[in-house]
Amino acid sequence: NGVDVSYFDEKKVIKEIPPRILYHGDYKWMQNVEAVNILIKDIWPIVKKEVKNSKLWISGRSIPEKIIELTKNDKDIEISESVKDNRDVFKAASVLVVPIMSPGGTRLKVLEAMAAGLPVVSTPVGVAGLGIVSGVHALVSSDVTELAKMTTRILKDKEVSDNISNAGKQFVKENFDWKSIVGKLNDVYEKAK
Repeated sequence: NGVDVSYFDEKKVIKEIPPRILYHGDYKWMQNVEAVNILIKDIWPIVKKEVKNSKLWISGRSIPEKIIELTKNDKDIEISESVKDNRDVFKAASVLVVPIMSPGGTRLKVLEAMAAGLPVVSTPVGVAGLGIVSGVHALVSSDVTELAKMTTRILKDKEVSDNISNAGKQFVKENFDWKSIVGKLNDVYEKAK
């Protein structure tokens, strides 16, 4: 996995007001459908009580009808299908919440969000294999109530949000930017000669 951090820096997008809690993905994957169900049913109601003016933003490809049905009675949930440029959602949102419970997938949404400077709240499975340190690069918990509290904290505390955002972006730049990955691969190839 890799990401072009400079590509995310190129585009300027104004943050949405009121704040948006984002989940972005391809819903052909069962893990994304499961995560959005958890977000809508378990995390969102807690956050909405604490941050009344917030919105939940579900974006990505192939959003199933059952997810759309779940959101119909809540005017504070927005759906954006087939976004042309991922930077538009990652830069406009206030936090990416990734309550993935089942293994699989590439974690590219997490890397792209961090490259865009978007703070991330996730389960351990959602950031598995990336080397992210909870409380430094992202906020991580396997408990849905704790995930809701972490999301609320990001929305209410600008200093925490900025610290996680800046540390996450730097982490991706040092470890997953294409330039750093190419350098590491070149070292491996040189040693293999």
